[in-house]
Amino acid sequence: MRRAFSGAATSLLSALLVCAFLGLSSCASGGVETTQRTAKQQSSVQQSSVQQSTAKQPARTISASVVSLPPVLADSSQYQPGKARDYYIKGATLQMQERPAEAILEFQQALRYDNVPAVHFAIAQNYVKLNKQDLALEELRTAITQDSSFTLAYKLLGELYVQQFRVDEAITVYQYLDSRTPETMNRFMLARLYELRNVDKAIELYNQLLQESDESDAMILARLADLYSQKGNSAKSLECLEKLQQSSPGNQAVLFTLMDAYMFQKKYEQGLELFKSSELVITDNDAITLAVRYANGLLTSFDQSLIARTCADKFLERLELKNKAAYATSWQVQIMCGLLAGHLERTVRSNAYFDHALTLSDSIPEVPLQICAFYFQKQRVGDMVRVAEQAVKRFPSNGQLYFLWGLGLSQSDSSARAITVLQQAVKIDTNNLDAWNQLAILQNSTGNLRASDAAYERALQIDPGNALANNNYAYSLSERNLQLDRAQSMIETALKAEPKNPSYLDTMGWILYQRGNYKQAVQYILQAIDNGEVSATIYEHLGDAYHKIGEKEKAVQAWREALRKEPNRHSAKERLSNGTATK
Repeated sequence: MRRAFSGAATSLLSALLVCAFLGLSSCASGGVETTQRTAKQQSSVQQSSVQQSTAKQPARTISASVVSLPPVLADSSQYQPGKARDYYIKGATLQMQERPAEAILEFQQALRYDNVPAVHFAIAQNYVKLNKQDLALEELRTAITQDSSFTLAYKLLGELYVQQFRVDEAITVYQYLDSRTPETMNRFMLARLYELRNVDKAIELYNQLLQESDESDAMILARLADLYSQKGNSAKSLECLEKLQQSSPGNQAVLFTLMDAYMFQKKYEQGLELFKSSELVITDNDAITLAVRYANGLLTSFDQSLIARTCADKFLERLELKNKAAYATSWQVQIMCGLLAGHLERTVRSNAYFDHALTLSDSIPEVPLQICAFYFQKQRVGDMVRVAEQAVKRFPSNGQLYFLWGLGLSQSDSSARAITVLQQAVKIDTNNLDAWNQLAILQNSTGNLRASDAAYERALQIDPGNALANNNYAYSLSERNLQLDRAQSMIETALKAEPKNPSYLDTMGWILYQRGNYKQAVQYILQAIDNGEVSATIYEHLGDAYHKIGEKEKAVQAWREALRKEPNRHSAKERLSNGTATK
């Protein structure tokens, strides 16, 4: 059983249905054996067969085991096998003509004269065509009751259970089929069903099938790779994917999945070898996609892995060989190379790649957005402002580009201009939460508290639970000793989202300080210090709180730490020199 690899297992039911319906046509044009009696031997059963053929395929015979007639019919004058055969032939002919409703009527007439399981099976087939599955199930159960070895009836019964997603019943049927006729497809269907109930059993069955199919069946390897991944057995999953790639070297989905697996397991060297071995034998578009997948995997671990950095260097060298002319005209490849070169601190090369990517994608705003985000991450504010300012000329209605431009300006001490740009961002997109937050911060820093409050109110209107807006607005109110109840409620909301954020913990401490709860204030500010690198402001707050509860020496130590972090901090110097401190 060889099947093309279908990618990740996202639709078990549809896959099963495809398998299920494969068997129906083989039953559509068959024959049936009817029982026939002699005048001397009413209780004996003999077989006769009626064989129908179509123009499309050779004639096939549906056989049913010999069964005794029910006593009522055996003693009845209704038993007329000749008539049964005639009606059956009419029904089979109508079935081949795709006239299932009429076929059922003829088969039902056949049952009046000879009640055999094969006729019930034929009726079930036609009910399936009419999408009357429940009626089909009734006929199949009757057929199986009359002949417990009727394999074709069991197969159709299993298929219907699958269609109705009656997994447990389907498992029971396919277990029986596997025990009676150990066919590959029956066991495969059973394994697929077990994926929903018992993954370990499914793996066991797939491995049995794999051994029977010389360990190269693509579909089975694909299923095993996925199931091992679900079980957290990455090594086994990768082993299956490697076998799958060897057995299906030209399969695009397999190649991409294997690359993703290498990247997930941080096997960067194996991923590079896979790219090198595949690059020249796949299409340009597939090579680009494979390169981008590999690069994305490298970028996730750049700062923690020396191997990732080494492989990135080799990968860039490989791409610069230009084995595929499409690399030079792909903005995806150019932006990816820019990111890799940038992380390798090759600024000139990084800028060149980015500039080329921008040239190739003059109608795609996502490119400058991604480049600006990278520059912000690397604190290359000048490059960020340059790219964003150029981009808004091409995309004047893109509010996110205006936001990034304004964000860059705010980092370069251009507050007034940044405010103007951010106002344009929120004018274009009134729901740009990031822009409203940044605008509020800048307005607050320039002393325009009314405008700052209005911006925070708008941000909270967009997202009442936004942690940054709640924290910043709460801190601004606490500094002015205003609306402290509301301020405390807002910081509680922020801390629910980020309970260990040092800035948020300090804000809670300062609100408690303003409300006179100095001991609690100390506890929260100490938590802030314990949870990360903190600013001079937080140490100054700690000193103020210690001073209020009479811990003068600790207060002095905290103020001195604030001054050490920020030597020109005037407020800390005042506290240490104007008599607020005892030392």
